[in-house]
Amino acid sequence: MSRVTSLELSPLIALAGEHVVVVHQTVISEVAYVMCSFYDTKPGKVGAVLRDLLALPGVVAIDALDWSEVWKLWPRGVKDFGDACLAAVGTSDAFDALATFDVAFSKRLRRQGLSMYW
Repeated sequence: MSRVTSLELSPLIALAGEHVVVVHQTVISEVAYVMCSFYDTKPGKVGAVLRDLLALPGVVAIDALDWSEVWKLWPRGVKDFGDACLAAVGTSDAFDALATFDVAFSKRLRRQGLSMYW
């Protein structure tokens, strides 16, 4: 897994000024887990970065999830539970598109008809 650079984040940061960027709580949880567990980042640093992210103009955290959609997707269609939660959010008509740095996951979602930012 490669580190996410500020250059890779710049499209989302730019969107934050023009659109609402919705960050689901499962994404926040997974970022915290991966950064602490795999990259040995100190929890205080991860917490500060996540707080700063959520304080950006146009960035909103949500926790709503259509569990019936998650159960349709996981584990048969989407193997990873967190990915299934994100995909379930993407099936909602409330959002224009999903954004993920996982290229393979993005391609699978696009094949399933979901709109992706990149």
